[in-house]
Amino acid sequence: MTGFIGKAGRAKWGAVHAVRATPSEADVIVLYSYPPLFGAAVNNGYGLKIFAYLRLARLPFAHRHVVDASTAPRGQLPYIVDAGEVIGDSDTIIAHLESRHGVALDAGLTGAQRDTALLVLVQHCRAIHAAMAHLPGRAP
Repeated sequence: MTGFIGKAGRAKWGAVHAVRATPSEADVIVLYSYPPLFGAAVNNGYGLKIFAYLRLARLPFAHRHVVDASTAPRGQLPYIVDAGEVIGDSDTIIAHLESRHGVALDAGLTGAQRDTALLVLVQHCRAIHAAMAHLPGRAP
């Protein structure tokens, strides 16, 4: 059974979220994204989308922060490693998680509701990306 771990579990397992009682690295999806900023778990809208998806889906995952994305797939973050498979691009990651783990957070929605959710998601990610790109100390 999957469940969220408490403070004691975080102290023992570090940045592992929603893990089984005895996690092994093979059981845990590893999310690679930019470091946190201003209290957000990730300072990039697309990384935040995957972080939130993994939490909502209650899939076991470890979160690793990366500053240099040059070794990431397509040179971009976020990406995940799931059972040795490296997957980049947030939409491709979600499609993979739905296919491999049988997770469909929008299963109860109508087609029109899915379209609206996609519109809101895309606009949200663009807004966060634009806002983060103009923070002091970041190159334009």
